[in-house]
Amino acid sequence: MFFGQPDPPAPCTCPLKQAWGSLDALIGRLRAAYEEHGGSQETNPFGNGSIRVYLREVKECQAKARGIAFKKKKKKKINHPIMNLRQTT
Repeated sequence: MFFGQPDPPAPCTCPLKQAWGSLDALIGRLRAAYEEHGGSQETNPFGNGSIRVYLREVKECQAKARGIAFKKKKKKKINHPIMNLRQTT
């Protein structure tokens, strides 16, 4: 809102969050380190469901800020030559 103004009248209201990709990588490394040092997968605080919900919210918020709608990619249908031969005969 105040981009380019040398003396803005108020602090910027932009969300100050780390990029989703680097945040997801950091959580993944913390989860792996916890388990490598003897922690069980069931008690791992970095594998908690609330962490996954937070990461999803950050990803969606940042995608909206960039104007990009995030959609899951559809799996491509693989044509097997053997299956095609059976269908044509």
